Amino acid sequence: ADTVFAESISGNEARNVVGNSKLKFAWLVDAVTRKQVLAESVEYDELYFQDPPEAHLGMRNYVADQDWRLEKARRQLGIVLNNSGLKPPVKTAMDVGSAVGYFRMALHEAKIEHYGLEQSTDAAKICSEKFGFSPLMGEITDLPAIAPHLLGKIELITLWDVIEHLDDGLVAINILKQFLTPDGVIVIRTPNLISLEYE
Repeated sequence: ADTVFAESISGNEARNVVGNSKLKFAWLVDAVTRKQVLAESVEYDELYFQDPPEAHLGMRNYVADQDWRLEKARRQLGIVLNNSGLKPPVKTAMDVGSAVGYFRMALHEAKIEHYGLEQSTDAAKICSEKFGFSPLMGEITDLPAIAPHLLGKIELITLWDVIEHLDDGLVAINILKQFLTPDGVIVIRTPNLISLEYE
């Protein structure tokens, strides 16, 4: 790493984003030890999705920004449906790392049967209270055991800002592929330091 891209995450100065300035590739590190912060060290608790008074690693204002986040989810769904090559109408979708359910609500509004996979009980609770959706609870590696009835039945699987949290993304993708229909697609978005959204 030759560059510090951010000296805090959501106000938490214990975490830095460092990386390579030429490649614009970055990762999360502990500010003191300079060691990479692994996925299992991030606690996806209620504070992760709220805007707490103290600094906390997470999605600040994630719940409070409902109107904006729901509109963004609708735009994302439109982009996916228009560019994925899926033949309309899309009937089934799964949002992996579905959090509090904004993308699932966009799927619901589009009359697409939807499932969510979430590991945070706090996010699942907010999703249930806000939208009435109950996600499948667990990690991607748990999915074949908790949802065998969905194997080969999902047309669209999305991972919005999830892949970078996984210890082995290739293993996760190979598991998810088992749930796709023959013409199904997996859509992945990950933070990109040179994207228009970042700027």
